[in-house]
Amino acid sequence: MYMSGEQLEDILIYQDFITIQLHKQLGWSLNQLASKKYNIEVGESLSGIEIKNDKKMAETGNLYIEIGEHHYQEQFVKSGVYRDDNTILWCIGDFNTAYLLVKKQLKYLCDNYQKYGFKKIQTDNSIGILIPSSFLDAHDLYVIKKLDFKEA
Repeated sequence: MYMSGEQLEDILIYQDFITIQLHKQLGWSLNQLASKKYNIEVGESLSGIEIKNDKKMAETGNLYIEIGEHHYQEQFVKSGVYRDDNTILWCIGDFNTAYLLVKKQLKYLCDNYQKYGFKKIQTDNSIGILIPSSFLDAHDLYVIKKLDFKEA
């Protein structure tokens, strides 16, 4: 999938923002990997934390959990929570709120999306499961920490 320089910069700004917030709020230091080569070979960070900016979360009330992406000649390949890398935790949200979640539990929710009444959607570039933030707020079993950035 092609990404413009502006899109890449948006991703990096959000990753830096979350890296700073995790350090401020939890004392965690992340070792982000920026190159495509090491993102594929290792994961998004040496710390095992993947950061996702869901720009539509506030508008839709859902978190978009990617499970597949369009990949060159192949129609779709496994990605997101189904990607085989070093990721243990996902931090997903926007500049107001983010959820720190265990990847295995996210994968379980995606595997059982119909049981929970979640929606599966497909775009030209990806396939994902919509998990309502209200579900996560009501089931703290799935949430390690809900981070609030309104005063960040």
